[in-house]
Amino acid sequence: AAESTVSLTVYNMLGQEVARLVDTQSMSAGTFTSILHANNLLPGNYIVRLLAGDHTSTTMLRKQ
Repeated sequence: AAESTVSLTVYNMLGQEVARLVDTQSMSAGTFTSILHANNLLPGNYIVRLLAGDHTSTTMLRKQ
């Protein structure tokens, strides 16, 4: 399978980057796991954005 440039970033609701879990690295197709250590994040909603090649996926994360 072809490789794509991948980044996985977490933003607060103001659009400010609060964590970068994967920083524009080249990865082959497959399933991967990344762990967010959210101890320093305030309770609230966050946006998680995955960029992989020309694909973008965005989801909501809630820390209580």
